[in-house]
Amino acid sequence: MQLSDKSRTLPRLHLTGTLLLVTLLTLFLSGFFTWQRIHEHNASIQRIEALSLQQLQQRLRREMSAIRTDIDYTQAQTEVELRQRLVEMVDVAWTTANALYLEQSPDFDQASLKSLLVETLRPLRFFDGRGYYFVGEMSGRFVLTPTSPELEGLLMPDNQDDRGNYIVRGLLEAAHSPEGAGFHSYRWYRPDDAERMADKHVYVRHFAPFDWLIGAGDYTYEWESRLQLKLLAQIRNRRIGETGFTAVIDTQGQVLLSFDSQYPAEQGEDAPSVLEQEAIVLMLEAAAEGGGFIRYLWPSPITGENTWKTALVEPAGHWDWVLVSTIFEDEVSGILKDEVQVFEASTSSNWYTYLAVTLVSLIFAVIGSWLFSRWSSGLFHAYHEELSAQSAELKRKADELTLSESNIRHLAFHDVLTGLANRRLLIDRLQQQLHQNQRSTNFGALLFIDLDNFKTLNDTLGHDKGDDLLRQVAHRISFCVREEDTVARFGGDEFVVMLGTLSYDEADAAARARVVAEKILTTLRQEYHFDGQHYFSTPSIGITLIHGSAIAEELLKQADLAMYRAKDAGRNCLYFFDPEMQQALSARAQMESELRIALQQEQLLLYYQPQVNAAGKLIGAEALVRWQHPQRGLVAPAEFIPVAEASGLILSLGSIVLRQACQQLSIWASMPSLSELSLSVNISVHQFKQPGFVDEILALVERFQLVPQRLKLELTESLLIDDMAFSIERMKYLKQKGVGFALDDFGTGYSSLAYIKQLPLDQLKIDRCFIDGLPDDANDAAITRIIISLAKELNLWVVAEGVETEAQWKFLQAIGCPGYQGYLFGRPVSAEEFMKSALNSK
Repeated sequence: MQLSDKSRTLPRLHLTGTLLLVTLLTLFLSGFFTWQRIHEHNASIQRIEALSLQQLQQRLRREMSAIRTDIDYTQAQTEVELRQRLVEMVDVAWTTANALYLEQSPDFDQASLKSLLVETLRPLRFFDGRGYYFVGEMSGRFVLTPTSPELEGLLMPDNQDDRGNYIVRGLLEAAHSPEGAGFHSYRWYRPDDAERMADKHVYVRHFAPFDWLIGAGDYTYEWESRLQLKLLAQIRNRRIGETGFTAVIDTQGQVLLSFDSQYPAEQGEDAPSVLEQEAIVLMLEAAAEGGGFIRYLWPSPITGENTWKTALVEPAGHWDWVLVSTIFEDEVSGILKDEVQVFEASTSSNWYTYLAVTLVSLIFAVIGSWLFSRWSSGLFHAYHEELSAQSAELKRKADELTLSESNIRHLAFHDVLTGLANRRLLIDRLQQQLHQNQRSTNFGALLFIDLDNFKTLNDTLGHDKGDDLLRQVAHRISFCVREEDTVARFGGDEFVVMLGTLSYDEADAAARARVVAEKILTTLRQEYHFDGQHYFSTPSIGITLIHGSAIAEELLKQADLAMYRAKDAGRNCLYFFDPEMQQALSARAQMESELRIALQQEQLLLYYQPQVNAAGKLIGAEALVRWQHPQRGLVAPAEFIPVAEASGLILSLGSIVLRQACQQLSIWASMPSLSELSLSVNISVHQFKQPGFVDEILALVERFQLVPQRLKLELTESLLIDDMAFSIERMKYLKQKGVGFALDDFGTGYSSLAYIKQLPLDQLKIDRCFIDGLPDDANDAAITRIIISLAKELNLWVVAEGVETEAQWKFLQAIGCPGYQGYLFGRPVSAEEFMKSALNSK
């Protein structure tokens, strides 16, 4: 706004008064302060010279004290931090084991549950791959030693390190503490040098359900090294003034942190200069005497000339370090030089100063008065400018928030790697499409795509190439569909394509979906390129049609199920969903659930089929499991055994069968007329490979006081083929204890004389497929003769399975078959009926 004439008077009076006042004050103060400055400046130069050295030394001492405090704290924290991390890792393992025990104990026996816990902990690693979990019994026997599996099962209470410390005893004492957990230190072989031992810190915790100790440990030198590097990085970032810093050497003169640079990498590989060698010698001598101040020459980083530096040298007290806090003396002496120059300049130009100060004061007074008059009018202008600036800033922030919100929304609904829709967006669009198709009665399609053998690419070429393949696959799939269709990455190497509207006719919609799927198949089969490398990949595609009455999650399950059927069909193909798939899957799930209940409620029964010799005399039986279902009645093993094997229930089932069979064999042994009978029990692949299988067999033999030769374990050829050496070793051990073995279904698998001669077998069982055609089928007859002849040469007993007619029996007798089993001699019956029939035959 415009000022009136009267309103201008005040700024003029302010200008005149300010000019007069400032002039008088300037003359008085300039004279007084000039005299005082001359007097005090001479004294200040001398005082600064005296105090400069003291200040420099104090500055170096403070820096040295701070660094030594950091070193002491870091050294003290090494064991504390290691202990904290060990407690955290062992608590995780203990919690995992306890959760598995509580969850799985109703479904698993003790041996199976122990194996499950051990295999769960075995692959876990931490501490950059050095750390692992170990498990031991409180008796001192190792249960899990991932890095030394040869020690598992060994009892090593007297194991010592290179200093005579008992390792296992110390672990047991820590676990026996009132808290049920504790620490133990010993020495163990370094991972980088198998010939040397190093200090190791271990934390163990007692796991009461199995009377185990669960523990983990790590080498203390690894943590010290990591903390030393962290500390050197902290020291590297500390500065003393403009040119000072702290260097670190060890007692051998090795430079750990550079003298002439705060970055060790700038030291280079050249030999140290003469100046550096002389400085290091001075520093080591000072450190040997307990520390102190030294002076030495060093090239100036500015001029390059050799310049004096002052340094405080002290031993660090840990790790054989020597600390050197150093600074160029020029930095301090420069202060003195500036003071002298100011003094000389002020002395030679005192009168000029008076005049200059007076003139400047007057000028400032005039300018100040003029500014005051402008201030009131400019106040509102500045206020409006501030408001405009704030408004512009608010608009900028609003734009940023809008952009951030857009990015967040995109990330919430799209895959970061490929840019495709994610699972959340796919389901949302699928639900919308279902509503739309319900109104229009249109059919769409859902394609579930999984890349075959994708893990192989990640394992061989690396995850970066795997990510590159996923991006290329996403681009190719998007190229094969329409713009209105949705392509989503469902997770991992799985993609889903939603073809929204295809046709009103279901058959036509299926045909159109097949065309798109085949196009995708053809496109994804083409060669991929990764930085000069070539790779081929194939997909498996499951297809289900979208119709209005469906549910989004059900459609995804159907497409996923069809995709797995495509994989079962050999991969690199497409498969349409069939409702029978869902029915079979539901039936399988229902049977698995009912089988779990059956195991808990002991609904499984053993039936016994007689085995006779050539004269028809009863010599033994084979135990065959049956399921007495409360609704379905007696269920044959062919229906539920595959489900048990796929779900892992075969282990519990096998244990029940073994226990019941051994109990029955014990009953027969107590009856004189049946005491000579043997009993054959089928053993599954999973059961035979369990770590506690041998102990379970021997425990049952001891518990029921059996003659082990009366127990025959029937194995299949496929079980033995998987790991021949392991199978032979386990069979020989049980054979030494008296337990017999029979090779079931001989001739139907991968029969090989090379392994049959190595196996400690007692019996071969000819599969019924060769017996059915006897005596008319010439091929069956020839194969049977060869098997019996081979068994005789190998001194093995032969049992022909599935003998149902007199003609078959007579033919087998004629060619010298010693043992028989089949409906001709008796069907599988309960234990009571078997004993009744056996006693009657006696």
